[in-house]
Amino acid sequence: MKAAITANLLEANLTDLDNAVSELNDNQFFDIAETLETTMLLLRSLQRAEILPWEAVEEEGPVTGDLNTLRELCAEMKALQLRSLDLKAQQTEVRIPLDALRLNKIPELMSALEVKTATFQGIGRVQTTPDLYCSTAKGRKEDAMQWLRDCGLDEMIKESYNASSMKALIRRLIVDGTDVPDFMNVTPFVRASIVKV
Repeated sequence: MKAAITANLLEANLTDLDNAVSELNDNQFFDIAETLETTMLLLRSLQRAEILPWEAVEEEGPVTGDLNTLRELCAEMKALQLRSLDLKAQQTEVRIPLDALRLNKIPELMSALEVKTATFQGIGRVQTTPDLYCSTAKGRKEDAMQWLRDCGLDEMIKESYNASSMKALIRRLIVDGTDVPDFMNVTPFVRASIVKV
């Protein structure tokens, strides 16, 4: 049996990423939002070019074993969780000095030296590029959308909803025994979690 990497799954994840980008921009995490937007553009390009391998992942088959096997799997899960937390901590730890270098120290020194680019053996070409942070003032999203309409830029306006809220709503509908609309892709699954004892 195959676990399908489907176009619907990709679209659902892109919608989630789009919502995450909006939230990151609203909270002024511009660099992370920009990285996600670039990733989304790449995925959409691959999707349009039909390069993505739909239905390409083979499932491993049923898991069998005893309590020792279960313990080993749980230990592996715990180790990966700890590694994931460590990598997140390292990313945060590295981001602060990285931003200090790329946003302050290097541009200031290059300006003082009156150079726009510099090439170093083993590093590459370093250059400064004008950029800016941009987000809609809190509570002014409707004003921004109206301004875009007035400028004839309606294609920049994306109507969307919060993916996490939609997921919670669908979960509630299922628990209540209410029909889920057929335009929603819903894939129930069971997730293991490790809680402290």
